[in-house]
Amino acid sequence: DLRAALTHFGEHFVEYLLSEDSIGFYRLVIGECSRFPEIGAAIYNAGLKQNQNRMAELLELAKESGQFRRDADAGLAAEQFTELCLAGMQRRRLWNVTPCPRREEIRTNVRNAVDAFMRAYGA
Repeated sequence: DLRAALTHFGEHFVEYLLSEDSIGFYRLVIGECSRFPEIGAAIYNAGLKQNQNRMAELLELAKESGQFRRDADAGLAAEQFTELCLAGMQRRRLWNVTPCPRREEIRTNVRNAVDAFMRAYGA
């Protein structure tokens, strides 16, 4: 079931990216990227890009099973889905505006992301 897979991925993805360790790491990378641009590229290619590629593969399989629009660009949709899941939460954490959200807040955010994503891309 695509909806269940997206929800599972989204919750784990957001929990990981909003953890204290991840936020600290992002802040460090952002601070050093202007002096060492290769660091940013390496982190992106080893982390987020790989996750989005795996998500795109899942979406391609969902096309075959009739759960995802056949005319959709799976790579673009995967990127849009990860952004929907974060929906401002990561920026607020990076800028120290809010503490790490509770699990229920993350679940609600991801559930809303999955709902919006499925309205746009569900078959």
